[in-house]
Amino acid sequence: MSESGQLKESHSEKNKELLILRDIHENHQRDSSTQLRDLEAQLKSSEQRVSDLNEIESSRLKEQLAEKEAEL
Repeated sequence: MSESGQLKESHSEKNKELLILRDIHENHQRDSSTQLRDLEAQLKSSEQRVSDLNEIESSRLKEQLAEKEAEL
């Protein structure tokens, strides 16, 4: 095989490798974006749950305080 043919073959192989690596990178980016969106949704849900629990606890404490005041 001539040097030119070898260079063309090498270039073709490198191009294939580049395309494969680009595809892997793009897939990784999509997966990372999906994971990030999922984690953001979980965080928002957790924050809402904490807020709800704080409201419930606050209401419970206010009721207890009102009961104690009524006893006095």
